[in-house]
Amino acid sequence: MLDIGCGGGATLQRLLKRSKEAKVYGIDISEESVAKAKKVNADVLESRYLSLKVQPRNFLTRTGSSTS
Repeated sequence: MLDIGCGGGATLQRLLKRSKEAKVYGIDISEESVAKAKKVNADVLESRYLSLKVQPRNFLTRTGSSTS
């Protein structure tokens, strides 16, 4: 599961509780938010079921051709 804009990590905890064997990924553009999410979820991060990353603001930039 992917939580885009994971913020402080509360949703990540709920997702992991719902599915104990799921792999959950959290990304956010804020280094501070990812740091907080890592702290809040430290016990699960060590179990390799959770991965958190900081992404640049434009990582979801829309691509494709425009119509004329």
